[in-house]
Amino acid sequence: MKTVNDLSRDIFREEVPGWEALEPQLRSWLEQGTSLKEIRHNIYIHIFECFIETGSPKGVDEEEWKEEQSREAMNRAFNVVEGLIENLPATEQNRQRLLDYIGEYASFNAYDRLLSDFLPLLSEEEIKEILARAKAWFIPEVTAEWEENVKWEMEQRRKRHLKQNKQKGGNKNESF
Repeated sequence: MKTVNDLSRDIFREEVPGWEALEPQLRSWLEQGTSLKEIRHNIYIHIFECFIETGSPKGVDEEEWKEEQSREAMNRAFNVVEGLIENLPATEQNRQRLLDYIGEYASFNAYDRLLSDFLPLLSEEEIKEILARAKAWFIPEVTAEWEENVKWEMEQRRKRHLKQNKQKGGNKNESF
């Protein structure tokens, strides 16, 4: 499996101007526990500043050009964060990052990661809440797979619970 650093180099080298300067900072933000929203904002600033350094083409209204560059920088920053979300390792820190992110953005990738790779790290209450929110944002064809993931995870938890009870000498007929 590639690391986030390997994947980020492959995914963003061409889309982000000045990637070589940004990459070490991005690694640092991830290690420090910086939120995805803050990472996105920092990436936006980096990209926008790179655009501004080049200057507006002659004969173009400078304010309009800056506005256009700002929108483009924001789009690219969102794309970078979505790519990071797809590749974050399933850890407690990244679980919290994703939970915080979906509190503000209806990110398909964040919901997808939470309702697949991160399920073992979520409580039943969190799973129910995330799935309910996902159903409000996304069409049933999208959420059906997540519902199957949740069913599978709940079945695995039930089996582990029964096995633990059996090992502790619990009643074999005990239900979850």
